[in-house]
Amino acid sequence: MVQVLEGTSIELATPPLGEAIQKQLGLPNQAFSYLYSHGALDQDHFEFFRNLMNDITDPEDQQAIIEAARMVYRLYGDMLHSIPLRAHGKEQRHELHDRTFLLLGGTGGIGQALIGPLVECGARVIVATRHPERLEKRAGVSPVHLELASPELDQQLQQLSEVYPDIDGVIHCAGQNRFAALDAMAISDLDAQLMVNLRSAMLVARHFVPRFRKAGVGALVLVGGSTFGSIGFPGYTAYCASKFGLRGFSEALRRELADTPPVQVVYVAPRATATAMNPAPVNELNRALGNAMDAPEAVAAQILQAMEKDERRRFLGWPEKLFVVINGILPKLVDKAMLKQLPVIRRFLDSGVVS
Repeated sequence: MVQVLEGTSIELATPPLGEAIQKQLGLPNQAFSYLYSHGALDQDHFEFFRNLMNDITDPEDQQAIIEAARMVYRLYGDMLHSIPLRAHGKEQRHELHDRTFLLLGGTGGIGQALIGPLVECGARVIVATRHPERLEKRAGVSPVHLELASPELDQQLQQLSEVYPDIDGVIHCAGQNRFAALDAMAISDLDAQLMVNLRSAMLVARHFVPRFRKAGVGALVLVGGSTFGSIGFPGYTAYCASKFGLRGFSEALRRELADTPPVQVVYVAPRATATAMNPAPVNELNRALGNAMDAPEAVAAQILQAMEKDERRRFLGWPEKLFVVINGILPKLVDKAMLKQLPVIRRFLDSGVVS
């Protein structure tokens, strides 16, 4: 990490590159004062680090350092790539008005919080749910029946597209979870989480991507399961597995469609969110562990920003974003932290709480 951060700092502190980035982002001089003033100091740090690394001669230790450096370079590069760039002096934005979005999971939580802002942006929202009759009538909103866990989901999507051929964006907010030890979960619980959280997203993408490509426009927004899509958490084994899969699927699909500019693939990972999907005991667990919880409306606003700015991925919450990075580089540190929390988690697991 020293090599990546200090080395990058030195490169950015050189006037031609630093000034170019400052101009591109339209930032004032004071925004770069710290970087410019610490360029020489970082060079001394880097030289010390270089000598330290040269003293390491064990091949296994050398390989471990190389692998860690590659991981940090990738993570740091993804962070820089997420900075919105400007073209011809204007920020590139994906407009939401006059769009037709299919919203999955729109009858509660984050999905429900998205409906109002989308309509206010001038978009039409088709809310797919098992219970369309429960959705409040509103101009610009059309409820439709869809069973995400159905074996016939692909046929249902085909019928949906025939009725609404102008769909040019899909927001997948649907999710199921159960907080329980693995051996306490029925097979039906495992299947339900995999079907709704992962399989449905894959089938939705499989159905709509060819249509978006043909139409020359389209957005696929996948909302992950907080940091559980990047960090395994006790009591959420099946949920984490499905959300890890969703994150991997979105990344692979985005790269598969990298030469297909009209199709936008966005992955958003909220942290713990105060939704009805979490019963009171699970909220108590979050409080006992000191986990911050965001309001669905705040998460919805972040999702819309990520869509408008065409961000590849957006992780929400601090220090949760830091934990994701640490878990990717030094998972043993997170193992130890989780072990300390396990007695508290175990107390709730053993209480028979389900979510």
